[in-house]
Amino acid sequence: MFYWFFEAQTEPALKPIVIWLHGGPGCSSVAFGAAQEIGPFLVRRPSYFTNRLTFNEYSWNKFADVLFLESPVSVGFSYTNNSNDLLEIGDQAVANDTLAFLLGWLKRFPDFKTHDFYIIGEIYGGHYAPQLADLIYETKELPKTRLSISKDSCLKADCEDFKLPHTSSQCNDQLKVFFDAFSGIDIFNVYSPVCILNFSATATSSNLDDIGFQKPSTFDPCVNNYMRKYFNQKEVQRALHANVTNLPYPYTPCSSQLTKWADSLATVLPTISKPLDAGMRI
Repeated sequence: MFYWFFEAQTEPALKPIVIWLHGGPGCSSVAFGAAQEIGPFLVRRPSYFTNRLTFNEYSWNKFADVLFLESPVSVGFSYTNNSNDLLEIGDQAVANDTLAFLLGWLKRFPDFKTHDFYIIGEIYGGHYAPQLADLIYETKELPKTRLSISKDSCLKADCEDFKLPHTSSQCNDQLKVFFDAFSGIDIFNVYSPVCILNFSATATSSNLDDIGFQKPSTFDPCVNNYMRKYFNQKEVQRALHANVTNLPYPYTPCSSQLTKWADSLATVLPTISKPLDAGMRI
């Protein structure tokens, strides 16, 4: 399992640890959380045929030690050498693997064992965060756990509250209408345009200028393409100690290998209630 860890910029020994879990399910915490949102280095529009990193003045590692984990296996640079593992990935497997990772990480870096520990989940991380907290609570392996999760909303018409795998053809029809309705909208920023480029990993800044692309002043809808190109560069992978096994597929922000999800709770409210009742801060 691949991770990218940033100590706090000041007094890291005194700061809490935050683990950032991106959702999808199947999307990368490194590609989104670290490289586009809360990490100290953000990937931005390429210039002079190279990708460019910029400093993020709002990086969370100003206030915490931040750990970005690419989970589950097959996401980003995290991988398995057993293809059967991909058939068993679901909520429970993610919780088990993440706890195993954390215990191994703390064994390797024992100085962090005494830090307060926060679990942050974005999008489907609203499943990952409480399920990991519940597993930690049950096993008593990590003390002082704090929990933060994303808001969640979903289409319920004809879909039986999305109790998988019992979705109907009517549900699928409704979902198609729903997704078609915002196909031209960036769901993370409804006021901004979507990226119009059919952008390959070999595209350069000159390609953008040739077609008259104008970058919005406050939001660039093509940042996923820049990020994909950046993490597919061999020199970047070497610097990050990533992809040492030469994976047979390119780096993508969301897994191209994950085609099945074994289990997904219809609601995580009972899962949240247990650590809340136990006195965890949520």
